[in-house]
Amino acid sequence: MRYAMETVEILDEIIDHNIPVVLSSAPQAGATSPASLAGTLVQLTAEQLSGFTYVNLKSPGYPAIMGCVPAQADLRTGSFTGGSAEFALLNAACAQIAQFLNLPIYNSSGIADSKVGDAQAGFEKGITTATAALAGSNYVHHSAGFLESLLTVAYEQYVIDNDVNGAVMRLTRGIEVTDESLAVDVIHDVCNGDNHYLGHAHTIGLMTSEYLYPSVFDRRTGMTGRKPAVWIFARWPNCGRQRR
Repeated sequence: MRYAMETVEILDEIIDHNIPVVLSSAPQAGATSPASLAGTLVQLTAEQLSGFTYVNLKSPGYPAIMGCVPAQADLRTGSFTGGSAEFALLNAACAQIAQFLNLPIYNSSGIADSKVGDAQAGFEKGITTATAALAGSNYVHHSAGFLESLLTVAYEQYVIDNDVNGAVMRLTRGIEVTDESLAVDVIHDVCNGDNHYLGHAHTIGLMTSEYLYPSVFDRRTGMTGRKPAVWIFARWPNCGRQRR
């Protein structure tokens, strides 16, 4: 295991100019790291620790971030895969390793292998982003706009991913438990009076803070009495996509 000389020279210049460092490791299980997920994590952690060692030898205590972009190769084709359960597990594991080492971390998610913003893309983005975030990642990049295993940027996908990431951030916020949120008095009020929850002041007061409302995701039933719910892409017929 060794660094390219030009990489070290650039790293030296970054430190000399007081720019914070992100040490990025992007092993691809089965191609540039062991096929076993655990083995890939061993290699990635060694790469990261060697980078932190070098930075601290040059400038003790210098600000640096653990940067992990572990992925896998589809062993049937050798192609990069970014929307799999294994990708989600690798990035979640990196977040947990970083917490164990007490280091800040960025890693990847939301890299759909789908070519368009379809059901496959939504599933891949949702599962990988939520897994990394719930595991404790400090910063998830690549989380918006990308399709086709990082080969394509779709402008409409940024809009869709805004809702996906909003939902993930709501997950990480969790459930607040206080005397007010337990709402025992509200339950008593409704069950022993003529009130109902939908019109209760407690419900109105929490409407915009307890719940997240998507910007473009359609929660209507198939027929609303006015017009059918439309496929999400029909709202942006002129949006383009650009291959990287």
